[in-house]
Amino acid sequence: MQPCDIVDSGECTHCGKQMQRIILPTAEKLELASEIEQVIQQRSGFDRMKRSKEGDGERMENFRRFKAFLEANGPFDIFIDGANIAHYKQNFEGGTFNYQQIDMIASYLQQQGYKVLIVLHEHHFDQPTTDLPERWLEQKLAYKVVKGNNDDWYWMYAALSSRNDAMILSNDKMRDHFFQIHNDLRFQAWREYSQIYYDIWTDIEKKKFVLTFPKKFTQSIQENLAGFHIPFGKIEENVKQVKHYFCLLDSRLTENKHSCCSIM
Repeated sequence: MQPCDIVDSGECTHCGKQMQRIILPTAEKLELASEIEQVIQQRSGFDRMKRSKEGDGERMENFRRFKAFLEANGPFDIFIDGANIAHYKQNFEGGTFNYQQIDMIASYLQQQGYKVLIVLHEHHFDQPTTDLPERWLEQKLAYKVVKGNNDDWYWMYAALSSRNDAMILSNDKMRDHFFQIHNDLRFQAWREYSQIYYDIWTDIEKKKFVLTFPKKFTQSIQENLAGFHIPFGKIEENVKQVKHYFCLLDSRLTENKHSCCSIM
């Protein structure tokens, strides 16, 4: 057993074998999407949903319109958790809901050829200080979620119901959401290859950001014909990856150097 590194392509630097990426079958993704739709229908989730005075009819009509919007304007490559980005690093005196942070990242992704959709709750629209949300709506870059619905469930549903392995952009760890769908482990497996993380900072009065896309391999114990790759230690939050692995090989079975691993 030897310490090793797994490079970005998924190859082990010690034995040269390739780690695999586990992707949920479309049928299982759609089952998760159905679970989320049931949560929306049952009006469960966050307390603010329970306090809403809006009727179930309007809530569900908005969700039906959302599904129709996705059908008419999709497929999208990336669904953006607008509120998560706008609130990022704004917990200081004078901090605001920063629409420019959303626009900066969305514009960059469009320039890279991605088709994106910003999902935002309706109370972030019609603001006196900016017309960005209205411009996004006109360009079909945003969807407005009505009172009584949780915007998080919308972008999760949209990505899971897509048939093109759409991704989500958010730093949300989704612990509450995981609980709401009864700790379905498939949800965590989907997140690993679907969630893009970000960081934003100010450098000489100019906003900058970095995006961390999902790895090309699944960060778990994997078996190959000659042995195992075993991750150890915590996932490092700044890079969202396990930094350390052990390569465990049976020296009698290492002739096929480039065989792939299987997921444990």
